[in-house]
This record gives sequence, C-alpha cells and structure tokens, in this order.
Amino acid sequence: MGKHLLNLKARTMGKLADGQLIGGRGRLTEGKVKQLQKYYGLAIRQNTIKKSNPTEREADVAVYAMKKNIIPTLHHGVKSQDPAKQHRF
Repeated sequence: MGKHLLNLKARTMGKLADGQLIGGRGRLTEGKVKQLQKYYGLAIRQNTIKKSNPTEREADVAVYAMKKNIIPTLHHGVKSQDPAKQHRF
C-alpha cells in the first residue's frame, strides 16, 4: 500500500480539485504513508486466522475486525473542521 501511495504522489504532478498538490505540509507525506503502513499492517497481523480451513463466518469476523481497526487510522489522518468527528473512533 505504501509503495502505491508514494507512486500516486509521484505521478500526480498536477493540482487536485482544491487547487493544491497531493503532497506537502498537511497532505500526503512519507511520514503519513509510513504511519498508514504501520497501522494497516498491525490490523492485518492482529486479525489473521490461525486455522488452515476457516469457516466463512470466521473469515467475515476477521475482515470486520480489520476494518474496525483501520477506520480510526483513516479518520485520524484526515483533517476535519470538527475535531470531534476526526477522533470519534
């Protein structure tokens, strides 16, 4: 994921809809990419299924738990006008 975000940043040389670049202060930086990689990887490692043949229900529960761990990272990393919304998860 980190490699793809950095490639996106390198390919997107023009301006976004708000008129600013994708990178820079308060935008997508290498630090933010590393932070996302860290927490995505942690969510995946914490919610892996140890069994060799998990049931569909067990797989659904594991994916749901990963999602619950990743959503707060995304909301925390995106600036919002209302800090309560940014930190609600």
